Amino acid sequence: MPQDPQRKPPPHGSGSPGPGQGKQIPRPNQGGGARPANPQQAHRNPVPGQGKRPQGVPAPGQGQHTQKIKPIQNQTPGTAPGQGQHTQKINPMQNQRSAAPGTARPDRDPPRRNTQGASPGQRGVAYAKRKKENTGCLRGVLYTVSVLAVSFFTALFVWSCADDVLALMDQEGQATVEVEDSYTISEVSRTLKKSGIIKHAWLFSYYANRSETSQDIEPGIYDLPKNLDYHAILRNLRKHSDKVVVAVTIPEGKNVDETIDILVEAGVSTRELLEKTMAENEFDFSFLKTIPTGDYKRLEGYLFPDKYDFYTNERPDSVILKLLRNFDRKLTPSMRNHVKEEPYSLHEIMTVASMIQLETGYVPEMKDVSAVIYNRLKNSRFPTLDMDCTLVYLIGRDKDKELTQADIAKGKDIDSPYNTYKNKGLPPGPICSPGSEALRAALYPANKPGIFFYALTVDGTHKFVADSYSHEQIKKNNPEVYG
Repeated sequence: MPQDPQRKPPPHGSGSPGPGQGKQIPRPNQGGGARPANPQQAHRNPVPGQGKRPQGVPAPGQGQHTQKIKPIQNQTPGTAPGQGQHTQKINPMQNQRSAAPGTARPDRDPPRRNTQGASPGQRGVAYAKRKKENTGCLRGVLYTVSVLAVSFFTALFVWSCADDVLALMDQEGQATVEVEDSYTISEVSRTLKKSGIIKHAWLFSYYANRSETSQDIEPGIYDLPKNLDYHAILRNLRKHSDKVVVAVTIPEGKNVDETIDILVEAGVSTRELLEKTMAENEFDFSFLKTIPTGDYKRLEGYLFPDKYDFYTNERPDSVILKLLRNFDRKLTPSMRNHVKEEPYSLHEIMTVASMIQLETGYVPEMKDVSAVIYNRLKNSRFPTLDMDCTLVYLIGRDKDKELTQADIAKGKDIDSPYNTYKNKGLPPGPICSPGSEALRAALYPANKPGIFFYALTVDGTHKFVADSYSHEQIKKNNPEVYG
C-alpha cells in the first residue's frame, strides 16, 4: 500500500503507539472542534459537523500576507508564551481624546510604572510603600513646625515675664491704684494688673509673697508710674513711719460741712482739698451716676456715719472713698432690689432717710415718722410736708448753741427749695448722713395709713395723730418744748 510522501512513519518503526504514548487529545479551538495532530490534515480530514472548505479559500498558513506584530517588550514575567503578541494599534490622538480627566497623557505626562501585569497584592504593597513614605515626610514637617512654634512661644513668654519683673521696656504714663484695708496680696496684684502697672498678677503675687516688704503694704490711693519693676512697686506701697493713725467718729445726722469739720480737726486733710475732691472727682459708684459734679454738697447723705481709722495728711480722695465705700457696703442687695420695686428713686429714699434721722433719734419711732412722710406725699389734702428738720438745714446748726422753736419758726420765711413749708413734695436731696436704722425705716415704713402728724413731748418722744386739731393739742400740753 503506497505511503503518503508527506506523512511521517510512526515511531519505533510500527503503526502502533510507543510506550507512554496514547491517542492525542484534541485541543479546543475557537470553532469548537478538535485540532488535528497534523495541521495539513485539516482539509482532508474535517472535523465531524463541519463542511468542506469552500473553493478558493486557502488553507491556514497559505495564501495570506500577514504582518508580524512585535510583542510587548516589557512583558511581565509569568505570562504565557504567545500572550500579548496580537495587539491592536491605537491612534495616540484618539487616546488623548478618549482619556478621562486626570489620566496620564503620553505626549505631556511623565511615564508611570507599568503595573498592568502585577497582581493585586503587588499593587497594594507598592501603594502602601508610597503612602508610608509620604506620611513619614509629613510627620517630619509637622514635628519640625511644632518644635519651632513651642520654642518661639516659650521664648516670648519668658521675655514677657522678665520684662514684667525687671521693667526692661520703658512705659510712659502713670496709673492710680487704690489699696483697701482688707486687700490680700492676690487682690493687690489684680488691682495693679487692672491699672496697667503689671502684666502678670500671679507672678507679682509669687514675688510679693517671698518678699519681706509684702507685709508692709499700706492701704490707700497711689499714683504709680508704669515703668516700675516689682521691687519699686512694693517699695512705693510700703508704710511710712512719718504717718500717724488717727481714729475718727462721724455721728449720724451730720451734714457735709459738719463732716468736713470733723476730718479737718483730726488732721486728716484740709477743707480746701476735701471740698475740691468732693466736687470734682467722679467716684465710680452706681448711686452717684445721676448726681452731677461741680458742687461738693452733691455727696450729701452718702458720707456714711461710722468709726474710721485715717492717717494724718492722708490723700483726700482716699478719705472720701472710705466713707463712700462704707455706704455702698451698708446698702445690701436686698435693699437695692427693694428700691427697684418702689415708686421712689434711691436718691429720694435717701432724702426721706435723712429727714427721719433729724426728726428723731429714737429708733422705735423711725418707721412711724417714715409712715407720716409717705402718707402726706400720697394725700392731696397735704400739699406740703411741713418738716422742721428742713428748716434746720437752711438755718444751719451752731455746735455751741442749740436751736429753739422760735429760731426754727424764722426759717419758714426763707425762700429755698429745701423749705418744705413753701414747696411741695420732697426737698432736692438729703439734708444729712442717715444711719442704717433711718435708712431701713425709709425703705420699710410702718403700715399706718391714718397718721399724718406727730409732735414732740417733754419726755423726748413723739405722739402720732391723724388730724391737725390733735396735733395742736399736743403742742399746748407740752409748753416746755413749744414755749
